[in-house]
Amino acid sequence: MNKCKEFIDKLSKYIDNELPHAESAIVKGHIESCKFCQDEFEVLQTAKHALKSLPHKTASEEVRERILGRVYPPPRRALRLRSGQAWERGEWRRSVLPWSRTGVSPVSMAYRGLALAASILLFIFVTISDTTSSPVKVYVLEHQRCISEGHRDYLCKTEHELNQKIENTMGVKAFIPSYFPEGFKFIKGDVCKIKGITAAHMIMGKGEKMLSYFQAKGEITSEGGMQAGKLENFNYAYWKKDGVYCIVVGDVDEKEIERIASSQ
Repeated sequence: MNKCKEFIDKLSKYIDNELPHAESAIVKGHIESCKFCQDEFEVLQTAKHALKSLPHKTASEEVRERILGRVYPPPRRALRLRSGQAWERGEWRRSVLPWSRTGVSPVSMAYRGLALAASILLFIFVTISDTTSSPVKVYVLEHQRCISEGHRDYLCKTEHELNQKIENTMGVKAFIPSYFPEGFKFIKGDVCKIKGITAAHMIMGKGEKMLSYFQAKGEITSEGGMQAGKLENFNYAYWKKDGVYCIVVGDVDEKEIERIASSQ
């Protein structure tokens, strides 16, 4: 496994053709002979291709104002901290904040730093999120996170292992669909916590495309029957079976998503 770690650390450069020719050949040979590293290579390659295809999004003025409004405290909030005419005349600045004569206080500088950090986080958030309130949004975002970060800590390497873990740890039957589009194969899976809800997450892959199947114990919707839609350029479907909620998300045709859901 230590040897595998050495190769895994080089996978990103290998995919981007940044390794010397001789070293690249060694990495390629190891991938072809090691199932573990082959799986990691496929997940990372899928993630890189998927990230390149994500649409660019820009935050609206309303979103910017809302976030920056939390960084900069309104002036009237400070006035509530003290009372009296001296405070309102601004005499507190000379006695409490001697640096105010320079026009820039340490607090102001700190807020500016926070504003910059908030702006950066804002654009990251907008890139991976959406303003929709769909009940399945959290699972679409988890699928997207899987594409961008991978899940090397997922322990189940086969569908059978995942089925057993669902039944043993969640106390419910595994309802994994019997149909997946041709060419998609099991990559990895596990039972985890998603926003505080216990859920199983299975990852299927085919070249640059990836599918996620979730089985969750928490409430998703009170609506009956299968519900389908599109979020973040991913088609999804979710439904309830024997009190358990099932969700499938992926970059595949809408009809294929519905066929997966109907095969359970």
